[in-house]
Amino acid sequence: MEELAVMQADGKSYLKRADKSAIKKEVTERLLPTMPPSLTGIPIVYDSNAEILYGGATTEKQTDALLLALQGTLAKTPVPITADTAAMRIAKLDTGTMLDPTSFSPDLEDPFAGRVIGHDFLTWLWFYSEARGGLLNVSGDQYGTMIEGPLTFFLEGNGAHITFLRKGSPLVSTEAKTCLMSGKKLTSAKITLSRDKEMWSTTIDASEFVFRGFKIPKSEELDSISWFQQRMISLGRFQKAFTAFYEKFLSERTNPEVWAATQKDIHKWVSSRETKK
Repeated sequence: MEELAVMQADGKSYLKRADKSAIKKEVTERLLPTMPPSLTGIPIVYDSNAEILYGGATTEKQTDALLLALQGTLAKTPVPITADTAAMRIAKLDTGTMLDPTSFSPDLEDPFAGRVIGHDFLTWLWFYSEARGGLLNVSGDQYGTMIEGPLTFFLEGNGAHITFLRKGSPLVSTEAKTCLMSGKKLTSAKITLSRDKEMWSTTIDASEFVFRGFKIPKSEELDSISWFQQRMISLGRFQKAFTAFYEKFLSERTNPEVWAATQKDIHKWVSSRETKK
């Protein structure tokens, strides 16, 4: 509106870039003092039974800000749950020194494969869901898992390191099989966990165990307190089931004889994948 007023007053049909910039600056300086303050925050909730703090921080900058705030307030610094710290907590496993690289491709030797445990887990979870049915008993309840696109693959080395597959049906695409055969592993994908009629879905960053676009089963029409409690119970079920799948993977990955057999099955699964153009 200000630009139109200036053009009309000066009889011009257009304004130079410098004039537009000056108008924008003047309007900003004039209106800024009257604008209400904009507040931002990071939602957090603490599960005292599981000793887990959930935070709505999905970037490294947000995570650092949250940790600093908690340290300043509580004089304690929580340990972020990543694939590496979870392996240490669950199996006392130092993934950087106690595990050698392992290849998921029959065409790539182990020493040349990536050694990021989170990438191994997510790719194994894809194999587990397709080749083994994806079911796991967790404290008497049977959970199922499924991998969906979009998919992100990674392998450090020559050529393109990262491959993104979004369009069409990425799981059965020729590109996905090519990535697996070249030795690339999943770094990000959408995962779905199910229990009876309940379903949880989220996109996971396999390195950091960061979950984006998290969806939990719909809650019943309850009062606000009961609704919150129900959501916390549902979130706890997801966390427990996801951890159980990770424990299942670690139990195989850290047993040389078991992993040798699993690796053969994975190679067969990769090489025999059917694809659609």
